[in-house]
Amino acid sequence: MGDLRVPVPDRRIAGRLIGDRALVLDPRDEVLRQLNATGSFIWACVAERQHTVDAIIAAVVETFEVEPETAADDVRAFLERLAQEGLITLTEEG
Repeated sequence: MGDLRVPVPDRRIAGRLIGDRALVLDPRDEVLRQLNATGSFIWACVAERQHTVDAIIAAVVETFEVEPETAADDVRAFLERLAQEGLITLTEEG
């Protein structure tokens, strides 16, 4: 069964895409995070608030030409880290 959760940014988080890089500011700890190209791509998907985890994985596979298993592991780990840091919430689709 697929991962149909939809990651969405926490309402307190400010994120901006500048070129191919995302800057993410958490005002709670005043830390500005600069994401790498892949992280920025994933953040852009998250910011749209409509893509499931599976859809993000598929987009990473297509865009970065990586193996599906590798993309799945890496995307899930990245999203879980963002969730643990309170930057996103993984919601059920719908």
